[in-house]
Amino acid sequence: MLPHAIADVAERIFGDTPVAVSLQTIGTAYLLPTQIEHQILRIAQEALTNVLKHAHASQVEIKVMYSPEFCLQIRDDGQGFDINQIGPRTTDRFGVRGMQERADRIGGCFKIASQVGLGTTVQVTVPCKPALEAPYH
Repeated sequence: MLPHAIADVAERIFGDTPVAVSLQTIGTAYLLPTQIEHQILRIAQEALTNVLKHAHASQVEIKVMYSPEFCLQIRDDGQGFDINQIGPRTTDRFGVRGMQERADRIGGCFKIASQVGLGTTVQVTVPCKPALEAPYH
């Protein structure tokens, strides 16, 4: 199940740090097609790794939202950065281009919002149908 996999990734990344991580699942969880789940998990891994390496955050909130569309949101309270100063070299360094490409591959919408001193939010939304009709928990 995707929320558990994201929780496992977060535990591996932040397990030995003082960063407080919370994960909230909103809506009734359902299986997504395997390719979509894989790309979402990799986006989560990159975003969380960026928080550890660059944000100097004390808290990270992860929301996994299920509705007619799927949405993953990762928000930190770190130092943030000026989005307008992202250039091709910076984008590569922070993996933003890779996250964007992964979202594009699955027909998703990738957004990143940040302000210096106010943290960063990464969000990917995918309009998709469940892989199976029955929900799971």
